[in-house]
Amino acid sequence: MTLGEYVHAYRKAHGLTMQQFADRALLSKGYVSLLEKGRDPRSGQPIQPSLTTYIHIARAMGMTRTELMKHIDIEEEAVVPDAPPQPPKQDAPPFDPVSALLDDYGVRTVARNRIGDATPQEVDTMREQLKGILKILYPEGPAHEGK
Repeated sequence: MTLGEYVHAYRKAHGLTMQQFADRALLSKGYVSLLEKGRDPRSGQPIQPSLTTYIHIARAMGMTRTELMKHIDIEEEAVVPDAPPQPPKQDAPPFDPVSALLDDYGVRTVARNRIGDATPQEVDTMREQLKGILKILYPEGPAHEGK
């Protein structure tokens, strides 16, 4: 079973829409769609997810990347766990959307996804919120961070 097939089966077994799963995994809905289809429609090439993508998908499913990789095999069918998902094992931190958003990749992905679907007023609100966060992180401005 490919990663895309596994994601699709997991989503269906847990009653998640593409958008809900994408939000959990810090991916765009479009990328989840491409992943499930298995090919880039523009190039016809297979989708080749990065290690970061595997990590985000595993966390969204409440498992480690290693556990996820055990389910991914082109020649063998994987068994998708029944809903609700089992709690993560101790070596896998529980899914925490706030912490996930704090990594650089997550911030860029969520911002890109949200701004693309946002109204102009929502974009202005997000922009003001980001300015507030930057003022907290860099009270003297980014130019002084080297002092």
